[in-house]
Amino acid sequence: MSDMIKAIVALAGDVNRYDIESLLEEGKSLEVLEYSQGAEDWKDFLAQPSDIVIVACGEYSDMTTDMVDRAVKQRPDRPVVVLAQGSPNGLLRQAFEAGADDVLALPQSAEGIRFALEKVIE
Repeated sequence: MSDMIKAIVALAGDVNRYDIESLLEEGKSLEVLEYSQGAEDWKDFLAQPSDIVIVACGEYSDMTTDMVDRAVKQRPDRPVVVLAQGSPNGLLRQAFEAGADDVLALPQSAEGIRFALEKVIE
């Protein structure tokens, strides 16, 4: 896949937005349409025409699984990937049960994230 991936990024809990921004922008092949902290205006946020939803989180929280669940319910055909800073323990099962297509533990290289996103979209 050579086209730019259009993503919206939901930031859950205590995730460091600047770390996520720099990591996603490093690859130059991902266009982030919008970042959202929390669930305000969630319906409008999810309505954007994107290829993928990325939910970035620190440790496991109910907010993470709620964001995944809402994204899947609004557009079941659009993949949802969770980026977890710190240990994904306790998150993996809940994220997949909520409908996530993949969970990536950070740190990861920008190339590794791009590869994983391409695989989920295909």
